[in-house]
Amino acid sequence: MEEGDRLVVKRVDGVLLDEQPVTRKAGRKKSAAIPEASPSRMGEDQNYVSGSFPQVREVLYNNLALVGKNLRIYTDPSGRQGFEYPTEVGIIDILATDPHHRLTVMEFAEEVTPEVLSRILGYMGWVRRNLTPGKDVKGMIFTNHIEESMLLSISEVPGIEVYQLRMSLEVNKMSA
Repeated sequence: MEEGDRLVVKRVDGVLLDEQPVTRKAGRKKSAAIPEASPSRMGEDQNYVSGSFPQVREVLYNNLALVGKNLRIYTDPSGRQGFEYPTEVGIIDILATDPHHRLTVMEFAEEVTPEVLSRILGYMGWVRRNLTPGKDVKGMIFTNHIEESMLLSISEVPGIEVYQLRMSLEVNKMSA
């Protein structure tokens, strides 16, 4: 995605969280290509991000306000930032914090499966045990697709929300 593109983030329950122009943080390298959009399995009338989750992660890393006005990237005492944050149980896509130092684990998946749910729960448990003992940890799953049965399962897990990704690109001719 290029600066000036727009990224829309919606919760799966249909609540539009935000739509903002894409910006780039200083020091982050530019993505090689714009993510391709394909017809959604969630709704045929819209386009959704497909097959480019590393690029989408980078866009959200650079635009955390799309999912939480008060979120910022977590930085540990050694200076390591929460983008592709390594742990003993795997690599967290994005680890963010709020002004009250509550941590949020963000996981990106083409489709939400039991393995994805297990993975984010493992990350959340590791963060709670190693980074914020005694504090709640929030989980966010960003996806193109989720089966109704998985959505019902996740609705029973406190602290995890599922977000649908939709990318829009506007092209305007500027000359004759």
